[in-house]
Amino acid sequence: MKRPSVVDSRQFFRTHWRMWLLLGCVREPVRYQLLYRLYRSVVNALIILFYPGTVLIALYNSGNVNDLLQTLPICAAALACSAKYISYYRRLNLVRQVEQIFNALDEQIVLEEDRAFFAGIHRGTNLILNTLRGICVFLFAITVMAFADSLENRDLGFAMELPFDWRASTAAYVGAVALELLLLACDLVQSLANDSFPAVALCVLTNHTRLLGARLSRIGHTGKDAQANIRELQQCIIDHQRLYSYYKYERKRLKIVLTSSCVPLTSELAMSQPVNSNAFFKIHWLGFRICGGDLTVCKYRLVYLPYALMVTALVTFCYPLHLALALFRNGSLAGNIKNLAVCVTCIACSLKFLIYTRKLRIMREIEQTFAELDARVSSEEELKYFALMRTSVRNVVAVFVCAYAAVGVTAELAFLLSKERSLLYPAWFPFDWRASTRNFYVANVYQIVGICYQIFQNFIDDTFPPITCCLLSGHIKLLGIRVSRIGYDGVHLADNERELVRCIKDQKNLYKLFDLLQEVMSWPMFIQFTVTAFNICVAMVVMLFYVDTPFERLYYLVYFISMPLQIFPICYYGSSLQFLFGQLQYEVFRCNWPDQTRHFKKQMILFTERALKTTTALAGGMVKIHLDTFFATVKGAYSLFAVIMKVK
Repeated sequence: MKRPSVVDSRQFFRTHWRMWLLLGCVREPVRYQLLYRLYRSVVNALIILFYPGTVLIALYNSGNVNDLLQTLPICAAALACSAKYISYYRRLNLVRQVEQIFNALDEQIVLEEDRAFFAGIHRGTNLILNTLRGICVFLFAITVMAFADSLENRDLGFAMELPFDWRASTAAYVGAVALELLLLACDLVQSLANDSFPAVALCVLTNHTRLLGARLSRIGHTGKDAQANIRELQQCIIDHQRLYSYYKYERKRLKIVLTSSCVPLTSELAMSQPVNSNAFFKIHWLGFRICGGDLTVCKYRLVYLPYALMVTALVTFCYPLHLALALFRNGSLAGNIKNLAVCVTCIACSLKFLIYTRKLRIMREIEQTFAELDARVSSEEELKYFALMRTSVRNVVAVFVCAYAAVGVTAELAFLLSKERSLLYPAWFPFDWRASTRNFYVANVYQIVGICYQIFQNFIDDTFPPITCCLLSGHIKLLGIRVSRIGYDGVHLADNERELVRCIKDQKNLYKLFDLLQEVMSWPMFIQFTVTAFNICVAMVVMLFYVDTPFERLYYLVYFISMPLQIFPICYYGSSLQFLFGQLQYEVFRCNWPDQTRHFKKQMILFTERALKTTTALAGGMVKIHLDTFFATVKGAYSLFAVIMKVK
């Protein structure tokens, strides 16, 4: 391969910029700006809204299992492509910053040996692009063949709900086929651009890292004087920082990009709020009081205790019981499966709630430890990070609120719009609810009010672990910021020693928090993992084989999506805890430790040795609370589904 005369890593991304320009993703100034804006609006409407929307409606209106299974992968691919497209659309400015980083690294490639190595990067990037191009062309060719086969029956290649009757005339049919081919081509171009960019960028980054290693290994062997070697080493350190800054920009892609004019004011307001981690637990204490779980209430205690006893008896115990007594006693298999799913969920909810109510003393101790850590947050950098942490916690709460609200609303809709007089869930009552209108309303009011209490209990049970782990992860990161800053403030050496001692106390508090949290959430999370795998499988079976009405199908679809969402946040932050605890041993060596006293260095060794402690949260003392467990749970649900399918 011919070696490039100019070393420019930006050439590896020109194909991506062309595809993003074609897809209307580029917001930078271009020629014919007004025409491109109009083109961009049309293309964005087609590929972000119209294409996934029409396929999703077709999925919803599927008349049988075969149509559902044929439309489901098309719908999933369309939604995934749109989500990735939106992500890149909002963050192309970060791609430009990545290019600037690579451009700065390119300037250090001057030797013929390095240029020859750089020329070899083309082979890797071309292999990635050509492989993905081949896959896209192959998929498009197969689709065109499927279209050609469907022309005989005058049918579409895949189901779509178009805004016109494509069967009405030949022109309408040709237009529908052309539209499907156009949307599919745009979908494949999206996939090519979105899926190849990370691979190409990491390929270029990997090779720049190797080039940096080669430059470092040559220092002192080229006959230069000592000062030149020092300058070369300093330049290598700068390049090393640039390589790590690439990951900083990659992390930003996962965060909210604040671009509006109100951002500075919003950030200042967030930083001006008091540092109070315990504010996020107010909803949990309110929930424990409403659901009758907080027996430490002092105000109106004589009124609250009978209320708590009544709620505990009627909701926590009797609600799962009245569902369990009707297990496998319904007239239809669909009713039995529906009853089984909600019964298992309610039993698990009550068990988790009872476990948490027995751990309220430990939860108070967790709050006290968080208060001690909050008092240590003082610098501007720490306040900024705490503001980001506050946003992360709110996002976690929003995910659970949306999931539970969607399940509750769709369940009520499926019940209200049912053709026959029935209960919300198949259940047993000590009276015949069919005998009179009064009995019918009494039974339904009990079920509706009871399920609202159960949903609120489940919300409390499922949000406490991820919120606590998110806050704990944030405070670990804050400790890393704090300890890495020691020695750079120009204060006295004795003050640096005292600050390190305070950081060691913070570290002890973090490990104490971890142990307390482990004690509180261990068995509730074990129950949650087990129930989630079971309910994902049940929801899939019911949705595919035992549901007739559209609103029941919608309910089980939402239920199927909500189940994994219950465990994903805690698994994510469980992985984050393990990683951040491990990073503390490296953060301490970023401080200005060479200039400190001997006693400081001894204390630093103590900090480092404690940071080597393995910290993996376990559910039930057996299952890791980790992203690996999340994927294992989903795989387990699918395996159970496969067994049921085989038996069926």
